[in-house]
Amino acid sequence: MDENRLLMGLAAVLAGLTVTVIALGFAVSLFLLPLAIPFGGAAYLFWYHASGRLMADARENARTYRVGGAAGPAADGRGGFGRAGGPFSEATARERVRSNRRDARTGAPRTTVTMSPEKASRVLDVSVEATNAEIKTAYREKVKKAHPDTDGGNEEAFKRVNRAYDTLREQ
Repeated sequence: MDENRLLMGLAAVLAGLTVTVIALGFAVSLFLLPLAIPFGGAAYLFWYHASGRLMADARENARTYRVGGAAGPAADGRGGFGRAGGPFSEATARERVRSNRRDARTGAPRTTVTMSPEKASRVLDVSVEATNAEIKTAYREKVKKAHPDTDGGNEEAFKRVNRAYDTLREQ
């Protein structure tokens, strides 16, 4: 809203009312002077918003509180209000979740796969030259046995089976 004419016009009208009330306060009665304070404050706020300074200050404050450090309000490296502003902040975590969902939808390869194809075939009990259908069938059988929600399920084995499947699927 930089240089918004309507807001600038309202600010000018309120400033004019402020000056009028001040003049009347000195001419008629000093009890009218406190009435000028709300008009003057409103005129200033309208001007502050219409000139774009309110938005610039808000952005600067947000940057200061997000970054923290010596320039921020807390000199101990934290962001404002005691919240961490680094890679473990809530906003970063939300973006990481969105990114993972987006990768899952688009079929983007996962970056945590570090298993060799030979080891992956041993985990799934298939040959290295197995077809995609054989790999998928073996994966489903192993996942049914290793899933943590089943009786005798093991979370580590479940993760290992998933990593193996991801490795063989990407070939």
